[in-house]
Formats: sequence, structure tokens, C-alpha cells
Amino acid sequence: MSFLIVVGVLFAALFLAAYVTKRRVGVLGLALAAGFIVASFWTSELTPIVAKAGIEIIRPPLGSIVATLLTLLPAFLIFFSGARVKGMIPRLMHSGVFAILAIAFLVEPLGSALVVDGTAKPIYDFLERYHMILITAGLAFSTLDLLIGAKKPHREKESKH
Repeated sequence: MSFLIVVGVLFAALFLAAYVTKRRVGVLGLALAAGFIVASFWTSELTPIVAKAGIEIIRPPLGSIVATLLTLLPAFLIFFSGARVKGMIPRLMHSGVFAILAIAFLVEPLGSALVVDGTAKPIYDFLERYHMILITAGLAFSTLDLLIGAKKPHREKESKH
């Protein structure tokens, strides 16, 4: 499959998932970062185990699929709980940042798994060149969202007895 098609479908699916579930990007972004770290530690260890379990995939490489799933899994779990964002414009913004951040984290496994043809080459080159900046900006936005969205604990009124 073409890199451009897969990235486009993946971006749209992640954007829609975040938009429909109304999740804030703060926790989702940090979940992606956690998934990326887990994938960097465990992809090489888990790929042979998955292959021995009877799953045989030649194209794309099984390691790329395992890395992608490990990266996205924590964020998918957050879709079922967590803080919500209200309003259409904030929902669009949070969903867009989440989808861009996810694609930035997945540039390496997607690039090694898919055919980057002439049409997709400029987009792949852009993502490969600027993925660290996109990740840094996305994680900064996620952290800022957590700071802004954090609610102060309510203090219960003490009774005067």
C-alpha cells in the first residue's frame, strides 16, 4: 500500500476517534509518548513471540505492525475514560493535535513498512525531517492542556460545631 493512503486513513481514523469521544489531547498525547517508549523497548522482543503464535505477515513487516500497535494501545485505552473537551473548535483542535502527534510518533514504523512512492515522498520527507519538532510541540501542547485543564480539588466546608 502507498504510504500516503495509509497515513491519510490513519490520520482520519485517529482524528475521528478523538473527535467523537471528545477526549482532551493532554492525556492522549502523554499516552502516545508512553506507547512510543514501550514500543522502543519491546518491539524486538515481542515480534518473535507474535510470529511463533502463528501470525505470519510478510508485507508490511510484522515488527512495524507490533511497533504501531504498541505505540497506539495506551491512547486507545484512554478513549474509554478521561477528561473531555467541550465546544466544536476546541474538539477540532485537540483531535488535530492528537492525530498529528500520533503520525509523528509512527513515521519510523510506517516508513519502514510501506512503499514511499514519488507522490508520497515529499510528505514522508517532511514528516521524517520534522517529526522531532512535531513530537516536541505536541507533547508541550499536551502538557499545557493538562496544566490548564487540571481542576483544583474542591474543599468541603467545615462544619462549625
